[in-house]
Amino acid sequence: MSDNKKQCVLYWMSNALRVKDNPALYQAQQAALRTQLPLLCLFIVNPKFPAANTRNMSFLLNSLPELQESLAHMNIAFILKTGNAAECIEEMCEEYELKHIVSEISPFLWVQDVQKIVDAKLQKRNLRLYLYTTATIVPLHIASEKLEFSARTIRPKLYRHLDEYINVETTIIPHPIGMISATKLTLSTMKVLLDSLDLPSIQNTDFVPGESEALRLLENFAHRIANVEYRNHIDGQGQSYLSPYLHYGMISPITIIKRIQACEHQMKETFIEECFIRRELAYNYVYYQPKYDSLNGAWSWARETLYLHSIDQRPNLYSNEELELAKTHDEVWNYCQRTIVEKGYLHSYLRMYWAKQVLLWKEDPQETIDFLVYNNDKYFLDGRDPNGYTGIMWSVAGVHDRPWPSAEVVGSVRRISAHGTIKKTGLRL
Repeated sequence: MSDNKKQCVLYWMSNALRVKDNPALYQAQQAALRTQLPLLCLFIVNPKFPAANTRNMSFLLNSLPELQESLAHMNIAFILKTGNAAECIEEMCEEYELKHIVSEISPFLWVQDVQKIVDAKLQKRNLRLYLYTTATIVPLHIASEKLEFSARTIRPKLYRHLDEYINVETTIIPHPIGMISATKLTLSTMKVLLDSLDLPSIQNTDFVPGESEALRLLENFAHRIANVEYRNHIDGQGQSYLSPYLHYGMISPITIIKRIQACEHQMKETFIEECFIRRELAYNYVYYQPKYDSLNGAWSWARETLYLHSIDQRPNLYSNEELELAKTHDEVWNYCQRTIVEKGYLHSYLRMYWAKQVLLWKEDPQETIDFLVYNNDKYFLDGRDPNGYTGIMWSVAGVHDRPWPSAEVVGSVRRISAHGTIKKTGLRL
C-alpha cells in the first residue's frame, strides 16, 4: 500500500444529512478517536436515483454547503462524489487508506442490496461496512422482529425501548485530528452540479433546505404545539412542516421527540403518536414487507374486498395523464393535485383524500397504487419515503386499518367524502 495515502475513518452519509443526533456520525467519530485518525464524511450523488428531478435534487444539494460548514467547525472533512455508490467507495479506497467505514441502515431492499455490494468489495480489502440506525428512534429489528398489524400492536414495543434510544449518546466533539475537505461547496457550485445532471425539470418549492432551517421549524412548532388540536384544518397551524427534513435526515426524530416532550401542553402526546408511533410503524411496514407498493402487500381482507368489487361500475374513469393534469370532475381533488405539483407538499388530511379518491376512478386497484406512487415520488419533497408508501397503502388497501361497512367500488376500505373533507379542513375553493 502506498505510504502517501492519508489514513482516515470514513462515514458514508446516505440519508442523515445532519450533525445533531446522528448516531452513525457519532459511531464514526468514536472509531476515529480510538484509532487517532481524521474523520472524513462522504456523500454520493446518484443521478440515476429513483424519481430524481430538479426539485428534489436541488433541495438535497442546496443543504450540503451548510452541512460541510457545520462539519468543518468540528474539524471533520466533507467531500461530495457523483456516480455509482460501489464505484465511488472503490475510488475512496484508492485515494485514502480507510481504516473503518460507517453508513446507515435503510428499510429499502434496493438500498440494502447496494450496501451488500459495497460490503463485499470492502471485504476483499479486509474491511467491512458498519451500519447504524439514523432514520428511526428505535432500531427496526429491535422494535419488532416481524411485520406489525397496526399501531396498537407496535405501540407497546416502541415505548418499551423509547427511553433507552432517545437518550443514546450522539454528541459530536471538535475532532482532534483534521483533514481539509477536497472542495468548498457553495450554492453556486451546487447549481452547476445540478445543471450537469440533466434531470427532469420541476419547479422548486418554498421549503428552505438544511439542518438549521429544520431546527428553526421545530422550535416554531414547539411554541404552537397547542394548535395540534386543529391540525385537520388547513388554517389551524397544527402542521409541523418537518416531513421533508425528516425524509432527507436534515433533522432527527430523536431531536423532534425530545423537544416536543419538553412542551407542557397535552397535545404533545397526539403529535408524538403521529411522529413516533405512526412513523416507525411505516418503517416497520417497508422493512418487513418488500411488496410495500403493491396490492400484494395489503392484508388479505383488503385484497379480497377489492377483488370482489372490481366488477363494480365506476361512474368516472380517468387516464393517468388526466389525473396528473388535475382534469377530473372533483374540484377538491383537482386542488390537491395542483398543490402537489406546484408546491411539493399537501396538508396531511387532504393527502389522505387525494390518495383515496383515485381508487374510484381506476378499474384496477394496482393501477391506483402505481399512479399514486409515481406522483408521490415525482412531486412530493418527502416522496420515496416509508411514510408516503404506507400512507398510499393505508388509503387504497387498508394497511394498518380495519374493515369498514362495505360500499361500491371500495368495498370495506375506509372512504373519505369531498363534503366531509371540506368540512374537516375548512378548504375554500
